[in-house]
Amino acid sequence: MNCLLHLANILLDAYDAIIAPQCFFYCRFVDDVFTIAPAASQSAILQTANSWHNCIVTKISSAGICIDYLDVTLSLSEQCVSYTLYRKPLDIYQYIPANSCHPSKVFRAVVLSEATRILRRCMSYKITLSELEFFRRKLLRRGYSNMLIQECFRIAKRKHTCRVPSISTSASVRKSYIKVTHSGSVNYKSLNKCLGKHAHLVNSNVCVATTVQRNIFRLLYSATWRF
Repeated sequence: MNCLLHLANILLDAYDAIIAPQCFFYCRFVDDVFTIAPAASQSAILQTANSWHNCIVTKISSAGICIDYLDVTLSLSEQCVSYTLYRKPLDIYQYIPANSCHPSKVFRAVVLSEATRILRRCMSYKITLSELEFFRRKLLRRGYSNMLIQECFRIAKRKHTCRVPSISTSASVRKSYIKVTHSGSVNYKSLNKCLGKHAHLVNSNVCVATTVQRNIFRLLYSATWRF
């Protein structure tokens, strides 16, 4: 994704330079553009954008004082832009079920990442609480425990409140990983304890990395369909 961002910026740098001066506000994420401009100049901006290069076709997907852009809904009122989280109408919220054979940190990551997104995308505190409750209900339907959900919500809120640029003053330490196929019989506590006990024998920080087991259907596919 980082490579794609850089390539898009290199390709569309001149495009940005001719469109941005015609708008009150202009921003672009890869190939998605958001502008604030007079309604009367909409057709002129579109014509300029489409005349820049024949390989670039610009279309207006949404216009007005309230639009959906990426994962936010933006509204313009009294010369002020407000925002809130946008959810796709066809989203069926099929999060990883709690009984799936994944490491426990995967389920925590699902809750933490979405909770963080909600906190960052909602401008109103009241809407934030409403969206978190909506997310909690969807997780409960997928078998997540309310204790885990609330714990992750508290962590996400604390991190969101204390967001500051982190500056590392120490030298970076190279990390190495031991790859372990996850199963219910793997004792991660014992593994980490053993790694910590012998940490002085290696020059790098050794961590445990997990991978999901191979799909049984695919594993037995050739035997199942043998003729």
